[in-house]
Amino acid sequence: MLSFRTKTCVLMICATSLSYACSVPQAKSLKSMITKPGPSVEQVDDWVTKATALFEGKSLADLRKLAKLKRETKSKRPFYDGDSNSLQDYLTLEFDGLTIGGFPSKGSFLIEEVSITSSAWPVLDGLVVGSDASVVPTIFGFSKRPLIAPQELFSGFVHSLVVHSAKGIITKVQFFYFFD
Repeated sequence: MLSFRTKTCVLMICATSLSYACSVPQAKSLKSMITKPGPSVEQVDDWVTKATALFEGKSLADLRKLAKLKRETKSKRPFYDGDSNSLQDYLTLEFDGLTIGGFPSKGSFLIEEVSITSSAWPVLDGLVVGSDASVVPTIFGFSKRPLIAPQELFSGFVHSLVVHSAKGIITKVQFFYFFD
């Protein structure tokens, strides 16, 4: 279950339901935003694939050359969530405003997460850290609207996008990849 909290609201999302707890005026506003249509899982997957083309299919050596590498951290993580028997090498590459995490595998690199915290790494369709957060729905063909919470999740079958915002400005963009 994911949980997002603002000063006056809590939004909880699990696989089968969405719930929120707010003051009455906030609840009416939040309910109207939640009931508006959102992108399909296919739209999210397609958009994330296009938005992260810069990183996809690159070797670990190529990824290290994207910019000046600040830090590289090696750890162990389960390749599949919750499967502690499948611990694999996991690398985190940190650049100014960009972090890429994934599993090195025989000359390739399976990206699990990309986090962007700087406008130096524009994404796609006007989604840039430091820009107006109300543009986020427009990347999927919907009208501008304020984000529902400081972290808004757009989930596909194999990719997810999380946009973080504060005071109506995008502060962080995260992409998550799921493996079979």
